[in-house]
Amino acid sequence: MTTENESSKPIKQVPIKPEMLRWACIRSGRNIVRIHQRFPVDAWIRGTKYPTIKELDKFAKFVYIPLGYLFLDEPLEEPLPKGVYVFRGLTLEGLGN
Repeated sequence: MTTENESSKPIKQVPIKPEMLRWACIRSGRNIVRIHQRFPVDAWIRGTKYPTIKELDKFAKFVYIPLGYLFLDEPLEEPLPKGVYVFRGLTLEGLGN
């Protein structure tokens, strides 16, 4: 899918699987409201708008994943070491997990 920009060059838009977008948002640990304020993730998930490669690159950096992960068929199952997720100074151990 392509659209035109101001300089009349076509911009390539890329459909990404909704489950990959959801997974990336959750995996990042970032506040979901902040993600949605910066990126039109809802529209991407619904398929009413597709991101450009440039938008995907910015999104991937924002959610701390390599860009290529968004093109996988299904989310990765990554066992992370204990204590990797830190939320306001609390590790998972501090939350009873």
